[in-house]
Amino acid sequence: MLPLPALSPLLQRHLRWLAPCLFLAALAAAALQAPRDTATGLVVPPARPAPAAPPLYQARMLPGTGSAAASPSLARLADGTLVAAWVGRAGGKYAQDAIWFSRLVDDQWLEPLPLTTLEDSAGTVFAHLDRLAQPVLAAAGERLQLWYSASGTGGLGGFLLYSESDDGGHHWRRPTLRRTTPLASRAPLAQTPLPLADGGFGLPLSQSGLNRHATWLRVDRAGRIVDQRRLPAGGAYPAIAATETSSAIALLATFPGLTGARSGDGGQTWQTAPAPAIANPGTPLALLRLASGRLLLAGNEGSGRGRLTLWLGDAQGNNWQLARRVEDAADATADFSEPALLQAADGRIHLIYAWRRQGIRHLSFNEPWLTGGQP
Repeated sequence: MLPLPALSPLLQRHLRWLAPCLFLAALAAAALQAPRDTATGLVVPPARPAPAAPPLYQARMLPGTGSAAASPSLARLADGTLVAAWVGRAGGKYAQDAIWFSRLVDDQWLEPLPLTTLEDSAGTVFAHLDRLAQPVLAAAGERLQLWYSASGTGGLGGFLLYSESDDGGHHWRRPTLRRTTPLASRAPLAQTPLPLADGGFGLPLSQSGLNRHATWLRVDRAGRIVDQRRLPAGGAYPAIAATETSSAIALLATFPGLTGARSGDGGQTWQTAPAPAIANPGTPLALLRLASGRLLLAGNEGSGRGRLTLWLGDAQGNNWQLARRVEDAADATADFSEPALLQAADGRIHLIYAWRRQGIRHLSFNEPWLTGGQP
């Protein structure tokens, strides 16, 4: 073999890149072959009949933060307090995308505060960013986890960022970058993490691009990624609900309808499963297991974002029926989307969603209202 100085300049440049490329390839191969943690059980409280109660329904808007409000998320603290996070753009000091946070106290949403801004997040990932999106809250007692995504200029590059609070959201740690593989970061594009028996969470993710597929990401109580499993291809924005301690159902948006997946081993493996025959424009969904054991699905119905609908399914995710249309606008530009669902200890069901990209709307109701009771 010729000594390096005798080789052509082009070949020398190629050889210089050979070692780092081999190292990265070995790193990726090791990650794929490394043993994964065994699954942990899903948290599924025993089902109980819905208490006899008069129908209840209430609607309100969260305090405004300017414009472009989107992607709300809900969580419940140990004392029952509801908290919400969303993306909004405001003027003045925070004339950029920010993740906003508010809490529901004495049946009133407090004035929201920014948890992080586009500038703060750019400093975390050492890259120029032009958008924040999809904040997802997860609560374990007074401890809150916040996951959100950021994209680079022109939508290139996706970053998954994480922050946490130990005091119910009063103080937050500086965001840090999380990677789902040794070589790439991905953004959480789905709602409602599932609590796990070990104190961690199952976080549904969606991947865009040529090889588009959804992922079940498992994180521990400290927010560290410990496992990830691929869901069957063909859908985005996975909404997942546990039906038993080892079983879960996933519904995914895929225009012009939905596709489904199921797991019988706590999220370790997923198989394609039937989905309700619901027309959906490929927009985000929310899925919730109610205290009664039934499943509640929220999402856009039809070919656009102007109709937001609730459906009820049985405990195994079958026999879906339309329950309520909470928004139904005639104008083609109407946008009522990105729902998030949560049920409180008193049985009230809470739904928040982006309202015309101008604010976040909050509905609270009970099961008797869902099944046709007035108001």
